[in-house]
Amino acid sequence: MNPDLEIVPTHRDESFRAWIHDYPHSVAKWHFHPEYEIHLIQSSHGKMFVGDHIGDFGPGNLIVTGPNLPHNWVSDMAEGETVERRNLVIQFDPAFVRRCMDAFPECRDAQALLDDARRGVGFDAATSAAIAPLFDELLAARGMRRIALFMTILERPCDRRSAGQLGKAR
Repeated sequence: MNPDLEIVPTHRDESFRAWIHDYPHSVAKWHFHPEYEIHLIQSSHGKMFVGDHIGDFGPGNLIVTGPNLPHNWVSDMAEGETVERRNLVIQFDPAFVRRCMDAFPECRDAQALLDDARRGVGFDAATSAAIAPLFDELLAARGMRRIALFMTILERPCDRRSAGQLGKAR
């Protein structure tokens, strides 16, 4: 089955998209997009499909996916049932990250994480727990605080000791 292309809408006055989606949702299908994605499950359990990886997910599941990597999370639930606030999602363009790295050499610490994200990277419960309150604050933040929170969120998964690559090397 071929994945669908998702068009990620980013507002003109924002550098990245941060949002919540319930389940089911129109983007909750086998899909890809040219943006990176940080994906934090808040509610439900089920199967995740990230590239060639298939695994279980539940609350606290934190994954970073790279550009054009097909992915989907399918919740185990009865037909007609819905889950509010299943996912917290940040989507950001590779060009945005390159501009950050050009402007701030310290941001280059994220390069290894972004390289590994081409196949998907999963994180442990401690990393997820550290990021969850920052994610919630980011969703309501405006202006420079929004950028500061994004950078802090991106910094936490750069701790390679807590990461595990999902897919196989090509």
